Amino acid sequence: MGKRLKKTNRFIEIYNDIVNYPTMNEVAAEAGLSVSRASSLVSEIRNRNKAKEEGLNKIGSRSASGKDQIKSDMQDILLEGQMIDNLGRRVPKSDEVRSYQEDWTKEACIEHIRAIVERLSREQGHQVHITRNLFRNESSISDSTWNRFFGSFSEFRRQADLELSRHAHQIERSIGKHASKDEMQRVTDLKRSYTGK
Repeated sequence: MGKRLKKTNRFIEIYNDIVNYPTMNEVAAEAGLSVSRASSLVSEIRNRNKAKEEGLNKIGSRSASGKDQIKSDMQDILLEGQMIDNLGRRVPKSDEVRSYQEDWTKEACIEHIRAIVERLSREQGHQVHITRNLFRNESSISDSTWNRFFGSFSEFRRQADLELSRHAHQIERSIGKHASKDEMQRVTDLKRSYTGK
């Protein structure tokens, strides 16, 4: 087996090991290649596998490799309570399974989001602006629990008094517009006072 074939087979081992090298960036770094070169090398190897090149290991799909890895191999890189998908990859906390609370009312949803905002604000020492993703990370309820009452997350925040109502927001914009016009008028008057000097 030639030196080049050994290097290629080593790359295939790294590529197929998604537990230790879950991303293409990590595969490329371990192999000492750029991400672009590593990706094109994968395509080249797949073509060489189709041609049944002798001595060349088979490059698997990243998903097929993940199915062969057992969950215990992942324990050292998982955060407490974090899940892995069927491919052996870590599932972002916001994508974890959430329970649908059929018995929750509109008021219960509002209390829930307010409690999350209060807790986060207390922990961080300032008022937290809650986004949909932050809510998903901090809450255990599914989107459909609150969505049936509010339709959109911004409306959910409005109803919980965490965002200005449409009317209050419109008034605030008008005040800003008038303040801007007042400043522009002041600058225009100042410019006129220099005319002819």
